[in-house]
Amino acid sequence: MVGTRVDPDNNDIVVWKFDDAAAPFINSSTSTSAPSHAVSDLATLSGTGTGAPKLQQPSPFAATGNNTSVLFSGNNAGSPRNYILGANAVVPQSPVTFSCWLYLRIYANGLTQHYFSKQHTANTWSGVFAQVGLQNRTYTSQSTAFDLFIAPSTGGSIVLDAGNNIPIQTWCHIGLVYDGSFVYGYLNGNLVGQVASTGAINYGNNGPWFFGGPLGSGSVEEGAYSICDFRIANIARPQSYFQNVYRQGMLQSDSGQPITIYYKLRAYDLSCSTITPVYWISTTINYDDAPATPCGTLGPIDILDTWTIIGL
Repeated sequence: MVGTRVDPDNNDIVVWKFDDAAAPFINSSTSTSAPSHAVSDLATLSGTGTGAPKLQQPSPFAATGNNTSVLFSGNNAGSPRNYILGANAVVPQSPVTFSCWLYLRIYANGLTQHYFSKQHTANTWSGVFAQVGLQNRTYTSQSTAFDLFIAPSTGGSIVLDAGNNIPIQTWCHIGLVYDGSFVYGYLNGNLVGQVASTGAINYGNNGPWFFGGPLGSGSVEEGAYSICDFRIANIARPQSYFQNVYRQGMLQSDSGQPITIYYKLRAYDLSCSTITPVYWISTTINYDDAPATPCGTLGPIDILDTWTIIGL
């Protein structure tokens, strides 16, 4: 069984599906605001041998062909360096949303592991490494921590605590939003962090967007993960957007966390001398969880509100 992929809308100016059979990795956005392919396609795929990136791997939406993923093995031997990169001139400012589906296999020990980043300067470390990204750290001096970060003038880094860390061996949806005042981090539809931030995103000397082992580092720092459907939107997406994307992707699949929809319900007891409303909350639209009626039989059910709880 597979999940349902939410189609991009006109705000999604970059959509790297990562289902390509070879480089380049094409921006499949049909938005009228999408940059040209010459600007926004990821031109370079690097890596050879058994540990090289594997293309058209299973995703939440397909086992082969369209809507598949790229798999990085987590090669940290130093060579070959595995990565997909390009689109240096894609430098969106707020309001902006970055999002993707990610399947994390292990927390590798010792080194920072990178999943996606916009590098500050091509081919060099250059002090400030990246301006937008997701990475995790497992140094011996600290517990595993994930950083979702954007580098505007002030603030921008969200460190996920242990209770919100990305689970392994399951597809997850990641969202990173900057509205010019705050950076928000989302995991599987849940808001897992926010930090006050202001100013333009400083893209430095416009290094590439990259996935896999970063250029310029003395260490490989390649995460062991699969990735698909990376999007850049020219809007600050609300939480409801991430909830819907995750719900559609996971409701019909064999992986992911449970999703529960709750309803606030009302019905009137017309048997009372004064018509009396009765309220209750349930996961089903019926009378099973209704309280005892004050006078007699309840009438038709009204749905007053709905909300979704993910990951409980």
